[in-house]
Amino acid sequence: MPFFKRRQYQYTNLCKSIGIVILSTYLASCGGSSNTPPTTQANNENSSSEVLQPNEVLIKLPLEMHNVNLKLYDNTSNQVVTEVASFSGISSVLKFPIERANRIYRLEITTNQNSQIYDFINDKYVTLDGTYHALLWPTSTESRIFYISPVSEAVYQRTLVRAGQLPDENIETSKINDTHFIMAMQDVNTALLNAFKNEKTPTLTNANALTNLTYTALPQNVYLDSYLSFGYFVYWYNTHNQSSNYYSEFTQNIALDLADGYLDGKSVNGNKTAFTPMITTVQNADARLNTAPDIGANQKAARDLFASHLKSAVLDLAVRQLQPSLNGAGYKALAERTYSGTPDAAYNSFNIRTSGAGDYRRAVGFNNSTVCGDSIYLCKQGISGINNDNNDINFPSIEYLIGLYEKNGCVLKVRATGDIELTQGSQSYKSSLNGGSTDNLLQINASTQEYILNSGSAEPSNNSQQYPFIQLKIKANKILSASAGLDQHTSPTQLETPQLNCTFD
Repeated sequence: MPFFKRRQYQYTNLCKSIGIVILSTYLASCGGSSNTPPTTQANNENSSSEVLQPNEVLIKLPLEMHNVNLKLYDNTSNQVVTEVASFSGISSVLKFPIERANRIYRLEITTNQNSQIYDFINDKYVTLDGTYHALLWPTSTESRIFYISPVSEAVYQRTLVRAGQLPDENIETSKINDTHFIMAMQDVNTALLNAFKNEKTPTLTNANALTNLTYTALPQNVYLDSYLSFGYFVYWYNTHNQSSNYYSEFTQNIALDLADGYLDGKSVNGNKTAFTPMITTVQNADARLNTAPDIGANQKAARDLFASHLKSAVLDLAVRQLQPSLNGAGYKALAERTYSGTPDAAYNSFNIRTSGAGDYRRAVGFNNSTVCGDSIYLCKQGISGINNDNNDINFPSIEYLIGLYEKNGCVLKVRATGDIELTQGSQSYKSSLNGGSTDNLLQINASTQEYILNSGSAEPSNNSQQYPFIQLKIKANKILSASAGLDQHTSPTQLETPQLNCTFD
């Protein structure tokens, strides 16, 4: 009998003890869904009420898994510190070296031909395949309990991008730092409305149903957040031919979608791995509209459509869990809650993002500037990557440019860190957008959104007093060409001594 359609007799069993998973206030959901580092003492007890030792972490899962392998890596050295073969269950205690407590660890869950996961929609165990990741940040005094969910993979993949990773490159996880991790968590949490973040979201097994959550007996947000979180699975299941592999498919697809930081149906430029987007969005092409109300309005149709679909999935889950009759107040609250945010003009000066689905990247460019450096064009100096604390929405962002570009033997890499590489054959040039005066954006034509991005060295490199540059020509968020060369100006429009020219349009 499908889990969704269990009969009314479940009501008499609601008083049975079901251990609701108690998680930490830090890095909940994927070992990484909290927005800030830990600041308070956590309740470090696992489901068996055993106190965690200072060198232990407790990982918990939203759905029970059978016959999977767990490996905990020191993310800095890439050394395995704990391995559990053929794990089955909903939680596991893993050890790490106590002398290396305050650093990032990486959990990998790998499967084999006998691996299974609990299908809570149909009340059965189904095959599980693939590899799943989560980033954990234990300390000797703070929370060491982590909830590993599909959001974990999305945070992991977004963290890699923020650390400078691009598609089809050998992964270098050691480049990840706490800033990349925290910002990636913020990105993913905002897009997914904090799905699987609540520390008390339950684990589902064939003995533990969502009907055991009571809106009035628990903190009300636990009930709402739990139905929201598991509602994402129902959304995928309902819209993808009732796939029995909905856990794997949902995880893989949102991870690719959210690699650019937004649930927008797009991934990082240069990604060749096909994925099924949950939504279609438009770009923000006009830099003159880089404000919270304008970008929010541009994304409103997509944001509201997804919110409507997600709400339907959550209510579908609630109905099949008999909530209208068993928990009328809870069902009413689910029906009345919002499933997306609203652009807030009050925060227009530093934040243009709205919670929920949508593409909230700022268009490449700027408005209301003056001539700077030695350029004849309007200009903004001090351009950098996206991992800084500059929240001035009037300052240009390179978010739309991040990615891998290849054409006619030329390869251009624009990393979230601000590092830029241009190669063709044996020729190779590197530069970095690190906020210097030679890192600038020139406005060539505001109406057609044409710009030149210069990434130059802080000091001239030869006797002619020329600065080495990589120069990108851009139109409407798209890189048309890239050049490497030398120029005596700090804000050149055409490099005096070109060394490599590549086109990508």
